[in-house]
Amino acid sequence: MKFHEYAYFSSYAIHGFSMLIKYTNMIIDRFSINANSLVVELASNDGYLLQHFVKKHIPVLGVEPAANVAKVAIEKNIPTIIDFFGVKLAENMSKENEQADLIIGNNVLAQVPHLNDFVKGMKIYLNLRCH
Repeated sequence: MKFHEYAYFSSYAIHGFSMLIKYTNMIIDRFSINANSLVVELASNDGYLLQHFVKKHIPVLGVEPAANVAKVAIEKNIPTIIDFFGVKLAENMSKENEQADLIIGNNVLAQVPHLNDFVKGMKIYLNLRCH
């Protein structure tokens, strides 16, 4: 499931650029994220946050239901699944990819129509053995 148009593009909000670099560095250090890790962002928008992990050679995966903004991420070589996240997608992703060592979701919970399904999906897809 996806929707085609979303008006907000994270990369247009350039006021957060330095904060995202600091956040990326902090989270890498705090959780020992490295080139053997997988960082997944739910509602990843145009890949603006994930690109900072990519610059550090850390594998990433975005999940974004809005096709128009996901397309921009894909054009930036940010692997992105165009779909809503939940249990079913998490189970499919666990079969197809390694589990996530870090799941990020910025400003997403208030927009999730099925909150319990979303959170259960995170539990399924998160590599709980990594830390």
